[in-house]
Amino acid sequence: MTQKPLYRSLDANLALLEEMFGRSDDFYTKRLMLAGIPCAIVMFTGLSSPEKLCRMALDMLDRDPAMLGGGEGLCDYLLTQSRVPAEPDAVEDRTALVELLSNGLSVLLIDGVRRGVAFSTQMSEGNLRGPQEAFTELLRNNISLLRRQFRTGTLVAEISTARTRAKTEYCLCYDSTLAPKETIDALRERLKRVEIPVLLDSAYFASFLKQDKLNLFPAAAYTERPATACA
Repeated sequence: MTQKPLYRSLDANLALLEEMFGRSDDFYTKRLMLAGIPCAIVMFTGLSSPEKLCRMALDMLDRDPAMLGGGEGLCDYLLTQSRVPAEPDAVEDRTALVELLSNGLSVLLIDGVRRGVAFSTQMSEGNLRGPQEAFTELLRNNISLLRRQFRTGTLVAEISTARTRAKTEYCLCYDSTLAPKETIDALRERLKRVEIPVLLDSAYFASFLKQDKLNLFPAAAYTERPATACA
């Protein structure tokens, strides 16, 4: 399979990622200047730790751009000399970029450079994984469990607030290449109209997903397993 390289332009790389993940509320980008060079950090918030990211950014901010030799020099410095936990190999193509982000790493994109730098900023998985991996009560943890299973750029996670007294959040997840747009639009609008006192779990939505009585397939199904949900 032909690999598609990253763009040299930071704006072009960010536009590419925005097109792929812009509809997903767990996708995070942060522009910053490192040694006077425009850069951007990209990550999924449920998979990577923003606290680790901040500590690494502070370590990189006080470097002299003249000593580094521009964007390429900054990239080489981070890969070979920096104290921050950078992966040894640069990110050079789009497929690798998506896979690393889905695995919980953060990636630094540098303007004028066709390479990215991946950092080990994964969140602790003690409460997420185990012999019987299952969804938890935390919405963003559950989204991250789906991300770990679904390692393409087509998983969309739309977080919304339910019309309840507690303003409970819920998330509509779908494959943007497989799910029919009209079905997603209809489901999104139907969920927005639901008004209930409390929303303790997704089963509370089921009664609002009406279907044709002649339809042999159920309108809703339930699972505690991320792999089953992805399948």
